[in-house]
Amino acid sequence: MSARTWAVVLLLTAAYVGLAGAAVLDGRFLHDEGVLTHLLASLVGREPLATVFLQKARPPLAVLYAPVAPAGFGAFCWAHVLVAALAVPLVASTAARLGHARPELPAAVVALSPMHVAAGAAGLMNADAVVGVALVALSWSRQRWLTTGVVAGVLVWVRAELAVLALVLAVWAAWRRRPRVLLGLCAFPLVYGVAGAIYHRELVWMLWFPPALAAPMEGNPFWEAHQAQASLPVVMAAALSITPVVALLGLWRASSAHAVERAGLVFVGLFAGALVLLPRWQLFNFDLSPRYLLPVLPFLALAVSRVVEQWGAEPGAASPRRRGLGLLAFAILAFASERAGGRAGALVVGGLASLAVALGGAGLPALARVPLATLLALGPVVFGDGARIARHQHSPTLDRMVLRLREHPDWAGRPIYTNEPLLAEMFERGGGLPGSTVHYLVQADQLHELTSLSNPNNGQRQALLQALRLGFYGAPVMPDELTPSAVPAGAVFVLREDSRLALVMPPELWDPLLEVVYPGGGMTIALRREGGP
Repeated sequence: MSARTWAVVLLLTAAYVGLAGAAVLDGRFLHDEGVLTHLLASLVGREPLATVFLQKARPPLAVLYAPVAPAGFGAFCWAHVLVAALAVPLVASTAARLGHARPELPAAVVALSPMHVAAGAAGLMNADAVVGVALVALSWSRQRWLTTGVVAGVLVWVRAELAVLALVLAVWAAWRRRPRVLLGLCAFPLVYGVAGAIYHRELVWMLWFPPALAAPMEGNPFWEAHQAQASLPVVMAAALSITPVVALLGLWRASSAHAVERAGLVFVGLFAGALVLLPRWQLFNFDLSPRYLLPVLPFLALAVSRVVEQWGAEPGAASPRRRGLGLLAFAILAFASERAGGRAGALVVGGLASLAVALGGAGLPALARVPLATLLALGPVVFGDGARIARHQHSPTLDRMVLRLREHPDWAGRPIYTNEPLLAEMFERGGGLPGSTVHYLVQADQLHELTSLSNPNNGQRQALLQALRLGFYGAPVMPDELTPSAVPAGAVFVLREDSRLALVMPPELWDPLLEVVYPGGGMTIALRREGGP
């Protein structure tokens, strides 16, 4: 890449850090999964072997962030933003290696992705997966076969669904006769598996203690009521939150792309399909959270860049008919989404994308870049809600909880019991009651998952449970520990509506013991009455 291109890429990287950093400061993307990522990294310092050989802990990430974990959740979030920002220069370098005329364009798609900005600020593993996929694409484009395989193999333990990428790469390597790729794919699983067999004293420990439960806990009311059917408005909003220029993807042509890019889009299709089917079958605790789709971003960015390169009348450019059909397909989806109750944002995207394509097809690529740049710039501001990562979406009662608690300074110093995983972090940010300890009510399915995925025979399970005493969304209270006699009179209960709560707080036992102060609206704040058992 030229010095000018590198300067633009670095500016885009700084823009990403600025956007995500601002979100870290104001906490708009505070997310329980981000707090969990920090917790898992913290466990490495408390119980190194027990954590590293717990596949659920995402060992590569837990080890990566372990050095900054003791500095607190805020320091972790900043470290996470810096790691997530690496995807921008990685994708630019890949584009340059694959012969893209303007490598800064796919870099801009990544840097201004609403979902990637949100996931980076929230501390979500999905943003780390984007960096990993970008690194695979770069080493693949450079024909570093062993490195490509090793990184793809490690990524399966960053996000289990990235096994789809490893599978695509394995098929490609077998077809192209690249044995070093296959060797690399096997490297981490083999080394990690052998080391784990020594620790667990069990040869097939990876099967006995997998990264996730194959099926939900029996009797879990959340999954019993779960309907894994994604509506068109939700899917459209998710796609636009990954990048609003996804509207141009219908114009992509395989003949204009490098073999790496073609294989990458095969991964995109299979990956999206898998993430639709897994929740429907209730496998591995997947739901329909849009953030699971985020790892497709690097290959989408490269595909969009190829589409833009085709604008104009040069040989190989997309025909007017093809451009029209591609945009028509998106327009139909956007219109159907809007009619089904979705936001009109998809129609705006369709209009700007059509204008960009029309100007490009008319031989005015410089003018075409104006609506394209507008789409990218609007992304983090307009389309972020489609990611469903924002605090007001997944924890809509959290701010009201804190506000109501502040109305009662006389409650300062009282213990607080809650099933809201973010309440303790809000207290850390200065939003709570002085002297009050937040006790988190560990839900039955959370404990079931930890005990099912850890080994009781070599002390791993006991070590992890003991390590969690130092902090698990606050001071943890296990389900069997939450008894009326263990809760002092006057203790404050701050409870969000959750169908699982009855498993740890049976209403017939607890309702007579609680004096409700603030009922309804998706939450309840109550005080433990005097007397009772």
